[in-house]
Amino acid sequence: MKTILKNGMLTLLLFIAFGCSSDDDHDIKQPDVYVVGYEYNGNKTVATLWKNGIATYLTDGSDNAKARSVTVVDDDTYVAGYSFTAHKSVAKLWKNGISTDLTDNTQHAQAYGVTVVNNDVYVVGGESNGTVNVAKLWKNGVTTNLTNGGNHAVAYAVNVVQNDVYIAGYEFKGNKNVAKLWKNGSEINLTDGTNSAIANSVIVANNNVYVAGYENNGNKNVAKLWINGIATDLSDGSNSAVARQVTIKNNDVYVIGYEMSNGNNVAKIWKNGMSIDLTDGTNNSVAYAIFVKNDDVYVVGRIDGVPNSIAPVWKNGIESNLFKDVNGQANSVFVK
Repeated sequence: MKTILKNGMLTLLLFIAFGCSSDDDHDIKQPDVYVVGYEYNGNKTVATLWKNGIATYLTDGSDNAKARSVTVVDDDTYVAGYSFTAHKSVAKLWKNGISTDLTDNTQHAQAYGVTVVNNDVYVVGGESNGTVNVAKLWKNGVTTNLTNGGNHAVAYAVNVVQNDVYIAGYEFKGNKNVAKLWKNGSEINLTDGTNSAIANSVIVANNNVYVAGYENNGNKNVAKLWINGIATDLSDGSNSAVARQVTIKNNDVYVIGYEMSNGNNVAKIWKNGMSIDLTDGTNNSVAYAIFVKNDDVYVVGRIDGVPNSIAPVWKNGIESNLFKDVNGQANSVFVK
């Protein structure tokens, strides 16, 4: 089933898809919404953190930089990403706006995901060995290689539960990308290498391991959800589709991503397998991240437009924008 959030049907659809709010919501303190991504300053991309819509620039705009993931613990804000210095990308962690280089700038490196558990900071990404990219985990800045450097590989997301470290990503084997899950460093192949596939997100809930990503069917990308290694198709394969992130709330499974329709990608949510369009397909749009808090569903991403792309935040399907007059993108959201 597919639903489009637009026009007069909006209120009804929000009740169906997301649930309703009480009339007393205005008496409840509103949560803080943290979003990271980047703005284009006319010359370079600037890594940016928005708190409740107010931008803090993590880089000075002299070099290209992007923020890819955010998490907040107590009063500390952690952001993973990368910046380019001397023609190399450096994997970075920003804590409360102060940057730490995770790599030494001798090879290209990127950080894509961050989580903090029991004061330990876990960052995942990849770093080139001069020939191929090696999937990496940095725990408190100490590097662990997830792959041996024989094949190109990247780690995109990390989730830590009861001292078990789950990481999603992929490794290029033969001539295809194989979607992978690493648990405590041991690899699990989610696909067999017949078709290219990538795992973008992992979360552990209710003793189940959920991984979101996609697999090519030989012609189109099919959005996928793997539960304990067993794949479910979120799209039917008639149009290319990608799942970017999965999260669980009250036994409901939310997956966000996008699917091609009439020449444009359409940002969407799959809730328990039901497809909900966040845009009408007029402009190319992508959903990159989701966070569910107090029954409110926050999604961030990008909508391409003329002359600029905008960074939307959809709260329960209603769109607001972080900016309208510059190009940019929102990559991650955390609500506290």
